[in-house]
Amino acid sequence: MRLCRPIELVAADGQRIRGDRHFTPSNEAPPVVVFAHGLGSDRRGEKVNAFEAECARRGWELVAAGYRGHGRTDGTM
Repeated sequence: MRLCRPIELVAADGQRIRGDRHFTPSNEAPPVVVFAHGLGSDRRGEKVNAFEAECARRGWELVAAGYRGHGRTDGTM
């Protein structure tokens, strides 16, 4: 069963960077792919969905976070 958990990092200036961790629960430590979306895009678009499907097929984790001012991440672009 594939899960998606929100992640949140607080930057030194107090702004929050929000993301998602997609994974299959396991006792092993699988490879982790970090997805960096394009400028003006966000962490929940078509491309990240394609990466998530491929990572799921391979049993890898995927972490996708938003840049400042994108999606639900604080700040301005």
